[in-house]
Amino acid sequence: MLYAQLSVSDAIISKTTKQMHRYSYLLCSDKNSTTKDFLRSNLENARFSLVRKTITVTPEELDWSHGPGWNSIGMLLAHVISRENVTRIKYIERRELSQKEEKLYGPAAQDELQKNKSLLRGKNLQAYHGELQESRLKLLKGIEALSTKDFEEAFSDKEWNIVMNLFWVLQHIADDELNHRGQIILIRRLYKEYQTRSR
Repeated sequence: MLYAQLSVSDAIISKTTKQMHRYSYLLCSDKNSTTKDFLRSNLENARFSLVRKTITVTPEELDWSHGPGWNSIGMLLAHVISRENVTRIKYIERRELSQKEEKLYGPAAQDELQKNKSLLRGKNLQAYHGELQESRLKLLKGIEALSTKDFEEAFSDKEWNIVMNLFWVLQHIADDELNHRGQIILIRRLYKEYQTRSR
């Protein structure tokens, strides 16, 4: 199958200018087209988009919430980091989380975000971006060690209550990240409106 690959592995974040530069290239040949390339392209493009939309977020924006039941930007970033690490551990390393990992990633799980809102306050943007980079590098390293059969093999999962394969799981991670990027864009707009009304 022919498709275009977009690589953002050379994306550079400048702490001083707070600008991100993307160096992209396209591969459109059967020889270079693989499952790993396709997934890597989607994952890296999603991550580039997320970081680009948060690189100018202020400390106030990170912890601000529009109202009861709403997530903050910090909470969403913590959730992205948590889900990526849990996915790697469960579906690539194929093991259960250790107690340390449960404590580390549990508070940012989907159903635990609101309950642990206070635990996620006060973290700075650089820390989030550092953890995003670390979790992505670990995920990509895990992907490199897999075979095509590993991606295609079907299995059932109690959490999702469906039959799926690893290709679907990893594509879902990229899709989910783009959805959270959209939520972050909305929260930033709402925060600006809130600031305007408060003056």
